[in-house]
Amino acid sequence: GDGSDENIWKLLLDRDFSPYTRDSPAATSWTGAPSARLLYARMAAVENLVNPEWKQVYPVNGSRTVLDRQGAAGDVINGCAVVYGGWTSGWDTIRNDVHLLRSRQKSDGRQFLEWDPVVCHGAAPPPTYGPTITTMLHPEHGPCLATYGGVLYGGYQGAVGELRLLVPCPSEFTGKDTAAKDKNDEGVAAEKAESCDAEMEDSDGGDGGRAAGG
Repeated sequence: GDGSDENIWKLLLDRDFSPYTRDSPAATSWTGAPSARLLYARMAAVENLVNPEWKQVYPVNGSRTVLDRQGAAGDVINGCAVVYGGWTSGWDTIRNDVHLLRSRQKSDGRQFLEWDPVVCHGAAPPPTYGPTITTMLHPEHGPCLATYGGVLYGGYQGAVGELRLLVPCPSEFTGKDTAAKDKNDEGVAAEKAESCDAEMEDSDGGDGGRAAGG
């Protein structure tokens, strides 16, 4: 039956991928944990890349949003690539902003990539380059992003030891674009970000005052 099949796949997961299965981004989902069979397929696809090839892609709004930057941190949450912080070519140089790279569909069915700035509230971490950002499964908030470290000033001066969580509402990091499916204009990213804010929390779970993430 289905129960016995699930148990078999769980045994295979433990045999082939433990201890990585529990902490893998492939294991997290806003809709609940995937079946053991689906999780095994995801882990196998990542583990057994054959003849990988680099390809350059051009998100439709990269030059207007995420900008050129170095020392940024990145991870993946629910199918969206995340870029956080870093040293940019913009006027404010060192940043603490958050951007998601989403795959979207035009009205004619063609897929395209677009950067979305995420509006963050709460006690934001200081702007840094060289920080880390890591997807984790929080016991209360579910999938979220943990930021740590980085450097405040040029010349690698001013190391930071703060740990913060970026806790999204359920629709923010799903990778789905329900409100703007057929739109393709500059206002889409800001409109989407304002509809559902993400919250910053410090490492002990306390919220601070409102602070924009960029």
